Amino acid sequence: MTMGNKTKTRHPGVYRLDDGRFLVMATAGKGGRKRTKRTLPAGTTLNEAAVARAELVETLRTPTNTTERQRLDSFAALWLADMSIRPSTRARYQGALVDHVLPELGHHALEDITRGTLQRWSLSVSKKTRPDGERYAHQTVLSWWRVAKQLLQDAAAEHDLPDPTRRVRPPSTPVASRRKRDALTRAQLDEVLEAVREVHPEWYPEVYTLAHTGMRPGELYALQWRDIDHGNGWIHIRRAVWRDKVDRTKTGAERRTPLTDGIRDVLTSKRRGLPAALVFPASNGAHRLPQSLLTMLSRLAKQYGLPRATPYTFRYTFRTLMRDSGAPDELVRAIQGHADPRMGITYYRVDMDTAADAVAAIAIPAGA
Repeated sequence: MTMGNKTKTRHPGVYRLDDGRFLVMATAGKGGRKRTKRTLPAGTTLNEAAVARAELVETLRTPTNTTERQRLDSFAALWLADMSIRPSTRARYQGALVDHVLPELGHHALEDITRGTLQRWSLSVSKKTRPDGERYAHQTVLSWWRVAKQLLQDAAAEHDLPDPTRRVRPPSTPVASRRKRDALTRAQLDEVLEAVREVHPEWYPEVYTLAHTGMRPGELYALQWRDIDHGNGWIHIRRAVWRDKVDRTKTGAERRTPLTDGIRDVLTSKRRGLPAALVFPASNGAHRLPQSLLTMLSRLAKQYGLPRATPYTFRYTFRTLMRDSGAPDELVRAIQGHADPRMGITYYRVDMDTAADAVAAIAIPAGA
């Protein structure tokens, strides 16, 4: 029987080529995941070709190098080092791997990790508890799963292995998100801004800017004076800083936000005598850390009985007040840099009176 330019012989996996030489092909492993072929020298007999094919099969069945038996932890180290991701994302991936994925899966050879292995890990992490004894939030556990899934799928693709994540049920917990994203009301925001202006005027420009742009703290502290376009009335958000490492914005895209008269005034007053490239530098001229602003806000809230606020609170508040004012969701997301519409839902604070008025506006009278 002829197959292309090769003809089957009576020995499985041994073929005669048109030029008289023999081609031997071998497959081994579950699902035939290991395949190889070899063209034998001219003059090789059919029986010799059959022996060569048997040796080839045995070679596939017996690991002969460390690559075939590479462990997941060693692959993970190389995988993470080669990824082109933001420093903050890399740190998050590393934390998930070191604390929750590799302790149970790292010692396994890549080819030994099966669907069953991963399903047992999924059930195990679903029951993990925090140091205080409480279960982890559902979204937190899912974030570990996403890292593990990407790692194992890339390992399978690189080493021609079956994907062990197929049909594996992701871990799940009954605990909702623990992270509170409370936004301030307009009155609360005014109260906080006024307290900062009176007690800590040196912090007022950056707090005011955060509250009126919806920027992430890392974007604020990477802002440079050249990003302030006074002529056209824009603030260009081009980069972000995380632990003194400057990178792209979270979505990887540049965007812009209006340079309002209020922002223009606070920035103009701040720039006097401050020719540094950064708009809001630390005292030594380097990038400021959001923790210093958080410390000031926490101390201020405790001292004067103000609503608790973090640097991110102003981002959530900006979105809520913009949406309450009637601004289209697409516009708010464009200004804040949300690629995923679901993030807007997460950050939006539902005010009971506003919600009641909105529902009442479309309500149909009972009995109509």
